[in-house]
Amino acid sequence: MRYGIRPAFRLPTVNGVRMGRYKGEKNRANVKDPNATVTVPSWRVEGSARPGTAALVITSESIHINRLPMRRRFTDCALVPSSAAWKRRMGQELTRLRRKGVTDLDVVVDSEGGVRACWEGITQAIRAWKGRRRLLIDGACSSAATILLCGVRWDCVTITRRSHITVHNPTVEVYEGGRRHDRHRDAADKAFLKLYRRRTERKAEIVKAWIREGKTFTALEAVVAGWVDEMKPRMDWETHANA
Repeated sequence: MRYGIRPAFRLPTVNGVRMGRYKGEKNRANVKDPNATVTVPSWRVEGSARPGTAALVITSESIHINRLPMRRRFTDCALVPSSAAWKRRMGQELTRLRRKGVTDLDVVVDSEGGVRACWEGITQAIRAWKGRRRLLIDGACSSAATILLCGVRWDCVTITRRSHITVHNPTVEVYEGGRRHDRHRDAADKAFLKLYRRRTERKAEIVKAWIREGKTFTALEAVVAGWVDEMKPRMDWETHANA
């Protein structure tokens, strides 16, 4: 078997995305600790009390490393699906909602982040949604989850009073070392800086200071800094049945 992968178990699936080997896969999550977990997004769809609206609730799911195949060449890495796999699966979910007559999409996020490629794929799929899009942060929107916050033109971004947003230097998922690692790290730094500046409309020096510090914004600080449009005591959407 290629790369010496001999899993004697069924590979886990998260929202229809099979964790494991993918053709052309280049994204790997660092797992030096054999007891570590890989964190990936997970979501569920709930119907809204408002006609034509659905709530897409995105959280995170941790998968124990011993459930993922390993490459002998990269003894400290586990394979995770590429952004294209997550984009395709989320696109299928959104297409299903569109066929049910959903025109307005409420995306509810409570996640500390995870693998960057997963959030990039989800963001690309939601960016293609034709209709009203609202982002509701109910808990956390941190690390790689901020890609969704900054990578889509939302009609409105709301945060609850006890929620928070955390930004920090991105983790580069290439571990060969040397110049290739440096190129990927520099590209990731520039991409996140561009995303954050576009969202907050702040100077590069200010955003860089936030990233270096690994700053956590409270709900009120997030409004002042420009991450979100408004703060509410609680979310204003109601669910009654699965969409």
